[in-house]
Formats: sequence, structure tokens, C-alpha cells
Amino acid sequence: MGGEWRVASFLVKQMAEDLKCQAACDLLMTALNNPAYELLRVDMLEAECRDLVKALSDQETLIEHRAVAAVALGGGLAEEQHCRFPDAVFGMLGLMSKDSHVIVTAQAGWKLTRNPMAMLLPLVWEQFISGPEAIETTDVLPPVQLVAGIPTYAVDQFTRIGGQVARSIIDHHPALRQIMKSAGIHPAKMARVVGDLMFILEGGLIKRRAGWELADKLSQPHRPLPGVFLLGEHLETVIAYMTAHAAHINDLRQTHLSSYHQDRYAQQAHRPTNVR
Repeated sequence: MGGEWRVASFLVKQMAEDLKCQAACDLLMTALNNPAYELLRVDMLEAECRDLVKALSDQETLIEHRAVAAVALGGGLAEEQHCRFPDAVFGMLGLMSKDSHVIVTAQAGWKLTRNPMAMLLPLVWEQFISGPEAIETTDVLPPVQLVAGIPTYAVDQFTRIGGQVARSIIDHHPALRQIMKSAGIHPAKMARVVGDLMFILEGGLIKRRAGWELADKLSQPHRPLPGVFLLGEHLETVIAYMTAHAAHINDLRQTHLSSYHQDRYAQQAHRPTNVR
């Protein structure tokens, strides 16, 4: 078909240009992190598997409750849980759905990634097709800056450089550190919180977003990332602070990214070559 790079590039291009929805991800983040469902998560951890199946199949209850039940039954809620039957999740959802292709696709995704989000896709799809047509919107993206061909927003918390940048931001901004301390955030978690906020302000923004009832409910006013819940009432203050210091934060990212590329090129220049 032209080689792996050509196929991968084609698939990425198709996904980038198509309509997007992050409701499955936001539903998972809500189920795992929202303090409002803490007691529910405890109950689900202690529940018998048959009770989890019953909770999952209850279409009259909130989708957030069904999501917690699905993740608990599938084994993705906590390390210590005794119920780990992901096939039961897809089996039950398959019995309740007319769209078998969605269940099959979600189950295949689970087998490849082991991401609990796959268990929630059928729940999201169920509400998506039963409601009015989605309204397409596009987030307002800040100007993109490139370093060695890489956009700085790609330097996020899931990259080594992104982690360095987050720690550097905390070191250079004691006022930010103090706000997070007031929110009760442990110093070891501050870099992750900064990473979540940078994602909200830049990395999580998309073109051609599908706006519809559940997606908007879960993502408003901000996407339900762990850092959002940890900051609580301090969230807007921290967002305003980072927005006001966006230029300096971007300078730090450029510095770290440029340093990485300089070190990489230096290593390649001194790499020994085999001579026959």
C-alpha cells in the first residue's frame, strides 16, 4: 500500500480533517476523577459483578453512573478491584445496541490499547445517535510557533521535554506554585497539573469539534482532567495566571526544545561510522 509511513500519514491526515468528538475521553475522566462520584466509585469497587452488570444496563440512570459501572466491571477503576471482566462490558452493551459495528470496533480498540475509554464509546454513541445533529465548531487556536518543525503545543506532559518544561514553569513562577499549594496540591503533582492546564489552553483545542448535548455537558466550562478537579475553586485563578504569562511559558518551551535538538545533532555529529 505504499509503506508504513505513507499509510500512517494518510490516516493521520484523515483524522485531522474529519469531525471530532472528545466525549468518550471526557466521560472517562469524569468517571475516574470527579469528586462528586467518589462514593459511587467506592460502592462500585465493592460491588459484585452481577450488580455492576445491572448498573451498566440501567438506561434510566445517569450516563456517568453507567460509565463508573462499566470501568469497574472492566477492571479499569483501581488496582485492588476484584471484578475484571471487560468482555462482559462489551457483551452487555452488545445485547442492548443495534449498532454491532460500534461494539466490535470498541472491543478491538480495547484489545489493542487496554484503554478503558473503549468501554465507554458505545455509551457515548448510544446518546449521540438518539439526539439532534451535532453542531460543528472550531476552537480559537493561538498562533502556532515552530521549533525545528515541531509546534510548541506538541511539547506536552506526555513527552520528556514537556515534563521538563512544566517543572521549569513551576520553578520560574513562585506565585503559581503558591496558588497550587493553597489548593492543597502536593509538590510532586504540580508539574502534572501544569501539564493539564497547558493542554486545556492549547493542546486540547481542535478544529471541527462536534458540539452536542453530552459532549458540551462533560467539557464545560473546562475539560474534566485530573488537574481541573485538584485545583477546585482555584482553577480560574491559575488559568488566568498562565494566560497572562503565556509568552514566558512559550519561551521556556522553545528553550528546552531547541536545547534538545542541539544535543541530538551534536550526538549525531560525534557518532562513529563503520569504515571498511
